[in-house]
Amino acid sequence: MPESAKTWEDAEALARNRTKILVVDDEEAITEIMAAILTADGYFVETTTNGDVAFDLYCQYLSEGQPFDFVLTGLTQPGMNGIDLIQAVLKKKPDQRFGFSTAYPILPKPFERSQLLAFVRQR
Repeated sequence: MPESAKTWEDAEALARNRTKILVVDDEEAITEIMAAILTADGYFVETTTNGDVAFDLYCQYLSEGQPFDFVLTGLTQPGMNGIDLIQAVLKKKPDQRFGFSTAYPILPKPFERSQLLAFVRQR
């Protein structure tokens, strides 16, 4: 629950008519930084460092008719990892928008031949 909300009703009132983002990362400092940036830009943000807690929050908001507009998760955190979390979320809401935040190197798709080769060579 956001710090400015004291009860679930307060959180629901804050969330209404605002784009809602669920941020999950194993590092609390990272979730706080992301929340500060997103909140300053007008988003309603919930954060947690645990994938199981994240899924419970997701289901709670969904059942209240206030689904998250975007889920941003790390790949590794206590409880459900990021991949399992997104798979569970998509079973609840197949059109859910999501993204991953990770310290691990990734190769975004689509990629050019040169990008693939450079990515492999750098590792």
